[in-house]
This record gives sequence, structure tokens and C-alpha cells, in this order.
Amino acid sequence: MLRISLAAYSILLAGMTPATAVDLDELTVITLARDGSWGVATAGSQGQAIAAAVDACKAMAGAPNDCGAQFVTTRGGWVVANLCGDYKVIVAAETREATEQAALSRESDLKRLYAPGMPSCGRVLTVDPRGAVLLGPAERPPAPRPGRTAAPRGRAAGKLPPLPAVQHAK
Repeated sequence: MLRISLAAYSILLAGMTPATAVDLDELTVITLARDGSWGVATAGSQGQAIAAAVDACKAMAGAPNDCGAQFVTTRGGWVVANLCGDYKVIVAAETREATEQAALSRESDLKRLYAPGMPSCGRVLTVDPRGAVLLGPAERPPAPRPGRTAAPRGRAAGKLPPLPAVQHAK
């Protein structure tokens, strides 16, 4: 009986599909600088992901900046990054809806508690649970310029044009 159980268990294990690293261990880190530069990286360790995101942000900025001063880490969650003048709002949550709501709540708290004169916020980027970056109002990345390749997964660079202000429900 034990031999049959072990054989059945071995067959069951052999037939299972292995999980990918992104499902189990990888972290995505998002950083945003006050000048609108940003970096996104996914790696197996938090330190590697932070370093790669900060490097991508610095490469985008080109000048001294505050890349890495504020970042968010997530495992399979949504992230929204907004700029409100010199104020940054970077939030993560399990669903896109929860992330959008958390960003609105954070913006409201910032304005109410710390910065009554804070300008309206504009979306810089959204990151999906796979670590893919969604840009701009149309929520799609721009096509690469001729002679350039698209940024590899987990890293992105390029200056973004100003985005329209986020509308708040009253």
C-alpha cells in the first residue's frame, strides 16, 4: 500500500507545472523623483530591485535628483505613482481599484494635513502585477523612437510629458 501511495505521489509531482520565480519570489520596486524621472525594476532580492530601479531613475534624470528617496515594493500588486508639484504619491495595493482609491486618499491627506496649497496631481505611471509599466492617460507605453529599443522588462527610462491632473470625486 505504501509503495502505491509513493508511486501515485511521484506521478502527481511529476505532472505539476513549476511556478515561475515572479509568482513566488520576485519583488517589483518603483521609485519616483520630483522632476518626474522614475524607475521600475523586478528582481529576486529587494536590494537588487531597489538598486536597479534607482539606476533606471537616475539614467532618466541625467542630473542630480532625489531618485530612491521614496519607493514602493510589491509582490504581484498594482502601483500608482503621481506627482503633485514637488509632492510624490506612490501607493501599492492588491487590485487596481484599491490602488486608485489609496492614491486619492493619500493625495487628500497630503493636502489636508501637510500642504494646503499643493497643486493638482498628475499620473506619471501605473505598474501592473507583472511589473509592466502603463504610461499616460491612454495607459499604454509609447512606441520606441527609431534606432532605439524598448526598455527591457523591469527597467524603463525616458522623460514623460506633463499629464492632466487627476480628478477627485467630491
